[in-house]
Amino acid sequence: GQLPEPLQRAARTRLFEHYLATASKVVDSSDARGWIDSERANLIAVAGAAAVEWPSLTIGFAITLSRYLDARAYYTEAQSLAERALDAARTMGDQSSEAVVLNELGSVHNRVHQYREALALHEKALGLHRELGDRSGEGLALYGLGIVAWRTGRYTDALTDVQRALELF
Repeated sequence: GQLPEPLQRAARTRLFEHYLATASKVVDSSDARGWIDSERANLIAVAGAAAVEWPSLTIGFAITLSRYLDARAYYTEAQSLAERALDAARTMGDQSSEAVVLNELGSVHNRVHQYREALALHEKALGLHRELGDRSGEGLALYGLGIVAWRTGRYTDALTDVQRALELF
């Protein structure tokens, strides 16, 4: 027979938390990156499935996997995951996570040369980080704006943004 729904939900929760905890431990380990390579599709699927019932896990997956997905140039997956995490953060009313994910999503758009979108996302992140008093997050948003400015040939703006970011760090 089938397990009752509360037991199924508890099992899914444990599975999703296990995947996130494991990914968090191995994402920065060159020895264990093979695990993420082989489990990438499952991690993305779990992050998406978690969005409705466990939005904080979706946010956790997006933040945890962002560097890995960027380093491997899995930009489509990074964008999809960040968009789900952004929806999750907004649904939860978690402005701190929303600001972090806006920066991540801005970086993805920057990588694929969608500078207008990247600029708008980093500006939104900057506003939220300032509102929250998060100087480190504000620095990351300014750094993202500096990269956009540099890539679009606005070198003076790029230098100004990056210098302001360094002051905040």
